[in-house]
Formats: sequence, structure tokens, C-alpha cells
Amino acid sequence: MRRRLKRSIRSNYFIPNSKTFKQVHSDQGRYTMYALIICAIIGMALSKLLQLVIPVLNPTIARSNVPDVANLAAFGFSAILLIILLLNMKSIMKVVVSANEKRRLKAFNERRKSNRTND
Repeated sequence: MRRRLKRSIRSNYFIPNSKTFKQVHSDQGRYTMYALIICAIIGMALSKLLQLVIPVLNPTIARSNVPDVANLAAFGFSAILLIILLLNMKSIMKVVVSANEKRRLKAFNERRKSNRTND
């Protein structure tokens, strides 16, 4: 009975060593988070810009509908951009990770050489 109670209590709290925590701290997880944040910022800026541009381009739209149309257009553009970024993640990650791996490999080889000279 105590064992069941402990399991139920433990499952209600966030466990920092869970799979989600590890996935966000991987290279792909970080890339995904950066892509989400960048697309959100682009969407917000584009929404504000479109609210100024739409009445000039199409004066027949009522002023009360302009923010809705601008938000919809910005959301659509951001969603398409996010999908493209996530689909191209493999090719982009090759460039990012290869540069990072070269730096880590160089540091590893330097540590290895310094350890040999100490022997």
C-alpha cells in the first residue's frame, strides 16, 4: 500500500531527469526551441506590421476586421515558416553540429596530449 501511495505522489511532480528534459537539452531540442521562439517573434512583428499595411492595400476592409485579418495572415506565415525550418532541420543541424563537434574534438585531442606529457 505504501509503495502504491509513493508512486502516485511521485508522479504528480515534475522530474528533472525525465525524457522531456533530456530532449530539450539535446541539439535537436535546442534547435526546435529556437525555431519556435524565432517564429513567434516574427509572427508578432508581422502582425503589427500587417495591421498598418492592410488598410492601405485594401481600403474596403472594415477597420474592426483589420487586426483579425493581420493576425490570421501572420499566424499562417509563421506556421509555414516553422514547418519549413523543422523539415530542413537535418541539413541545418549538419552545419551547426559539425562546427561544434570539430571544436569539441580539438579540445579533446588537446586534453589527451596534455595528459600524455604528464606521464
